[in-house]
Amino acid sequence: MRNTDASKSITRSDLVWLSLAVDYVGKRLRTGEATSKDFFSLVELGGDQKYLLRYEPMDWILYNSIIDFLRSHQPCGEGNYLPAIDKAQSLLSYNRSGKCALQLIFLSDGAPSDFKGNQDMCKYEACNRIAALACRFGSRLTVGGFAVGKGQFSTLEEMVKTAEEYNCEGFLMKASLRVEDLSSAFCQMSTLITDTKTTMTDFKTNSQRTFRDLIREPKSAIRVYIEDEALWKVYTNLPSSDANVVRVFFDKDKYRWTYPERTFESYSAVGIAVRDYIFGEGKERAVRRVREVNSRGQFIGTPLVGKETLFQEDLGPQDVRAFHKNF
Repeated sequence: MRNTDASKSITRSDLVWLSLAVDYVGKRLRTGEATSKDFFSLVELGGDQKYLLRYEPMDWILYNSIIDFLRSHQPCGEGNYLPAIDKAQSLLSYNRSGKCALQLIFLSDGAPSDFKGNQDMCKYEACNRIAALACRFGSRLTVGGFAVGKGQFSTLEEMVKTAEEYNCEGFLMKASLRVEDLSSAFCQMSTLITDTKTTMTDFKTNSQRTFRDLIREPKSAIRVYIEDEALWKVYTNLPSSDANVVRVFFDKDKYRWTYPERTFESYSAVGIAVRDYIFGEGKERAVRRVREVNSRGQFIGTPLVGKETLFQEDLGPQDVRAFHKNF
């Protein structure tokens, strides 16, 4: 980042400070996309991996603080990803409010230095840490990277792909060393956090909705065997069970719930198994694996999915089926 090969003969780090202040903070403050209720933290990848900024409100004081880095702070040491990710995890976990849209961005000009000569080990450890974050936050977290220059960015690419496996918004922008290109990349990043906020807004009350505390598993590596007993909840209509599994349809023409004669698709089914972890999510709903089970607890019939609300506000004291009626 100390190389003076950026446009206008400035260092790469100065190019980043300038774009971060002007395009990510300044422009968003002017348009109202960011307010002092939004917070910003900055962790350096090199040196001591210390907090340069911590929980700073998005305001013009923050803007000036970042501009000051142009004169006062130059990157030093090697770029170690793992300690920085650990600090980022601490920052993201500090605020437990499900109403917060979150964004984790890495700015790097090359491969990490955590395990010299062993990029595979670094990639493995970094992706594991990203997975631990992504499985908690899902679609309200954006994980992205700015690859500045022509370095080696395979670890950064895999980190973004890992986040996407857990339904996070992911992006990797390979920015040139021109001011105009990095400026455009920061503007695109601003759009992503704004889109997440919009998705979380209740348009009736204009307030932020609260994400439920759900655990996610990767989309491409889901095991669906009943032997994973800890990952499934089984509900049956057997005499030994306290469950009461029913099947109900909403008749939109008669505008009422109707109950068909058969509860299950398979004739030998006595209940259903519901996966604890969700594997997908849209704008409104979370998606789980669901299977019908027979009296021996075995999966039978066609694999199913179960959909439920992503937001805590839909789990109020009203009829629990009211949310599904909208769909």
